[in-house]
Amino acid sequence: LHLAAGKLAADAPSSGSASYHDDGTGSEDEKLDGIDHLTFTSDALAAPIHLAGAALMRLKASTDMSGTQLDVKLYDESSAGRKLVTRGFLDAAHRESLDHAKQPVPGTVYDYVWELHPNDYRVEAGHKLVLVVKSTDDYVVRSPFRATNTILFGADASASTEPTTALGR
Repeated sequence: LHLAAGKLAADAPSSGSASYHDDGTGSEDEKLDGIDHLTFTSDALAAPIHLAGAALMRLKASTDMSGTQLDVKLYDESSAGRKLVTRGFLDAAHRESLDHAKQPVPGTVYDYVWELHPNDYRVEAGHKLVLVVKSTDDYVVRSPFRATNTILFGADASASTEPTTALGR
């Protein structure tokens, strides 16, 4: 799935970007979408899908500070609300190696690629997938940075590759 302005889509947009500023709260309040986090929502699924294994998250992004953290949560959204499917995070300094830190240069675009937690989950027809990108999550140590991060969209830019299996009736 590709990220576009507010959307998780099968087809990549031609280009674009969106930014958010980490205020340190870890909020996912819909009124603050595009301010302290970004939310990407798929269309309602025509058929159920089975998500199995570890999703690979790929963000092409820049930051305005020499450090930031990228936190991602994937939800199953239905009329009953949202249910967490998986999550993952990456310290931007460890984009090349978990063994050696290399701080990002402000304003430079990097490819950030990491696996989300593995899971085995069925998303029903009519539900939507929702991906939230932010930089503070109480699941991990809070980032000391209050960076503004910009996520790029396009054919060679940001995407979430969920291991999936189509489910028959």
